Amino acid sequence: MRHPRMHAVLFAVVMMGSSPAEPAGDRNDASPTTELGRHSVTNALLSAIAAWLSAEFQMPEAGELPRVEFVPAQKLVALRVDGLMQGASSSIGDSYSSLDLVAVYHDARRMIYFQEGWSSRSPADVSVLVHEMVHHLQNVGELKYECTEAREKPAYVAQTRWLSLHGKSLEGEFDLDPMTLLVRTACQTAG
Repeated sequence: MRHPRMHAVLFAVVMMGSSPAEPAGDRNDASPTTELGRHSVTNALLSAIAAWLSAEFQMPEAGELPRVEFVPAQKLVALRVDGLMQGASSSIGDSYSSLDLVAVYHDARRMIYFQEGWSSRSPADVSVLVHEMVHHLQNVGELKYECTEAREKPAYVAQTRWLSLHGKSLEGEFDLDPMTLLVRTACQTAG
C-alpha cells in the first residue's frame, strides 16, 4: 500500500532534518535533539519515519522513539560485539570492521548508535536510519523472528524502498548485491 501524501510529509521532514531545533535525546528532556556538531536526528524525523514504516510495511507503531547517539567507528565495533550477547542489530557491515559498520541498534537500551559524520541530508544516511528504525519497531512491538538474520530482512526491504524513492540502491550506495543480502537475511542452519 503506497501513501503519496505520507511520502511528501516524510520528504519535507527529512529536508528539515538538519535543523538543530529538535534533537532526539531523552524523551523527558527539554531539548529533544541529538546533535554532535553535525546534522541532527530530530524527533520529527524519527516520528515521520516510524509513521512511514507503519503505513508502508504494517510495522507496529512506535509508542516511544529511540534515543540516538553519534560515536566513533571503533565504539560501533565494540557495541556490535557487545550487542551480540545483548540484542543489538547493525546496519550494513556484519564483519567487525569499522569501515563496514555504520550503525547499531541496541535493543535493551532502545538506542541507535550512528558513526560520526551521519547526515540527514544524505539519502543513503537516512536509509540507515530507516533500517535502524525497523529494528526499533520490531523491538518495541516485541516481534519475534526465527533467527537474528530473519530480523534483518524487513529492515533491508524498507531501506531498499527508501533508497529507490531517491533513485538509489543498496548495491550502488553500500555495495550490497542481492546474493549478499540473501546470505545476511537467511537463517543459518547447524549442520
